[in-house]
Amino acid sequence: MHRLAKSAVIGLALAFAFAPDGGRPADAASQTIRGNRLLLQDPTGLAGNRKLLGLAREGPGSPATLVGDPTAAGASLRVVVNGGLDADQTFDLPAGGWNALGTAGFRYSNATTSGAVRKVLITRTSAGLFLLRVLIRGSDGPDFVRPPNLGTEGGFELTLNGGDSYCALYGGAAGGSIRGNSERQFKVVNPTASGCPTSELCRPTGAVAKEIVVPSDLIDGPLSRGRLGDFLLANDQIQVVIQKPGRVMFGIGTYGGNIIDADRQRCDVGERDNFEEMTPLINIENTANSTNVMVLNDGSNESAAIVRSTGPDDLLDFVNASSVVAGFGFTFPAAADDRDLPISVQTDYILEPGSRAVQIETTITNTGAAPVDTFLGDYINGSGQVELFQPGYGFGEPLITTGCPAKTYKGCRFGSCDLCDFIAYSGEDQAAGVSYGYIHAVNDTTAFTTSGVTVPLLGQEVLFALIGGAQPNFHLNPAGSPGDALTVTRYFAVGDGSVASIEDIRNDILGIHTGTLTGTVTSGGSPVANADVAVIAASRAGPTRSAPTRMDGSSAPPIPRTSRSRAKAPPRRTSCSRDRAASASR
Repeated sequence: MHRLAKSAVIGLALAFAFAPDGGRPADAASQTIRGNRLLLQDPTGLAGNRKLLGLAREGPGSPATLVGDPTAAGASLRVVVNGGLDADQTFDLPAGGWNALGTAGFRYSNATTSGAVRKVLITRTSAGLFLLRVLIRGSDGPDFVRPPNLGTEGGFELTLNGGDSYCALYGGAAGGSIRGNSERQFKVVNPTASGCPTSELCRPTGAVAKEIVVPSDLIDGPLSRGRLGDFLLANDQIQVVIQKPGRVMFGIGTYGGNIIDADRQRCDVGERDNFEEMTPLINIENTANSTNVMVLNDGSNESAAIVRSTGPDDLLDFVNASSVVAGFGFTFPAAADDRDLPISVQTDYILEPGSRAVQIETTITNTGAAPVDTFLGDYINGSGQVELFQPGYGFGEPLITTGCPAKTYKGCRFGSCDLCDFIAYSGEDQAAGVSYGYIHAVNDTTAFTTSGVTVPLLGQEVLFALIGGAQPNFHLNPAGSPGDALTVTRYFAVGDGSVASIEDIRNDILGIHTGTLTGTVTSGGSPVANADVAVIAASRAGPTRSAPTRMDGSSAPPIPRTSRSRAKAPPRRTSCSRDRAASASR
């Protein structure tokens, strides 16, 4: 398992007494301080705007004592939040940033040391009132802590190198009032007890990319295909395996360089990979034949971990769209029928610390003397105990989809976004607790499905493309001239088992603001757990979102803000239910 830590801003109260320099002594103690207030904000979804403020205060008459001198040995601050999006991040506070405040305590500033922790203030009054305030801002440095949405607890541990550590806990066993609990804010005030936070992550670490040389780095599960020599991308949230070159798998796994295993990070329960494979589409019947896969950045510099695959264009026989089209009596366009193109393909798989999605950057370059026009997209095979969901169509495998009306587009980070810009696979049975998503920002994208493989064509009405009624929409100039290469960006997301979690990740990536639809699903007056709640916008004919109910029958899926929405709860696919009602309010 591989994890990443996250950041915060906190305040807390302590008493002080000094100890020698150096590493933490064997008799160092962990002291708990009563928290007062914890506020974590992510107002825009952008890391640079995140902020965490905290305060812990105890006394007068607190029994806590300060052991350690951060002006000599420095300190570290660990921040933990648990909930829907767990976080665990440790910040180094070098000695050069600390100043003594006489005998009253210490102040830290990042003015000379940089880093996300902007300020820490630790003081002790003569009456025994201990106070610690901390401010962390994402604009100052790497900050991966976000509101846990929905959060259960948060806290921190301040360690004075060569001395003691000091804990404050908010929520959870410490109690307190949670007054803000969303993707934008997590606020806890007035805990009634003290304690130390316990991370629900397995091993806090940064994003990591590496070749798999030991079995423990493989991802287990019903569809686990990884082998030694494949490549791992992981952070504290998700983990994926990328197929090494030369490994021939069935289906669309003819060549290497593709995602073949994926799961959330799990601590005390078995992994449950239920994803088959995803590979780039070029000109409908071609893909990339990756002859080289390498680690471009291993993540040790606290930045994104990157795995790169490279190789030429090649034919993909498993999905033979021309035969399917011929079977319906139509003529497949000759320019896309098993045509080998003079194209080289480079794909970067990029995983940021704390992200729940792998960013996929595919660059195609014309290596020939003539211009090339082509279609682009991806082949996606969920394959496991997952169920395909497409906005506007809901669950199932429609042969083709059509585009969503432009009037349904919403404002986003890129201007205006098509809300049908994702494909999701929700987990069932052995895949319960994991879902997968394909996300892009190319409006007017549609897809066809054949042999269990779903094939989105970026920016195309797939029906017209398959019968020759649409021209290729990606153009490459001749090799060596400007415009002989282009890059397309997609995202592979790993969610909590629901379609809603995939759309949450999409909203995060694209900056789509949401509201919340709340309600309870009942059958015969009793709450229904694990029902699928489909959300239908007034302007759409089909479902745009799905979320499961909790054990008490309640559901609260975030939805893109529209003038009107309604919810329906179809019967669970694993059992029959005739008497089912959904009561929803916005």
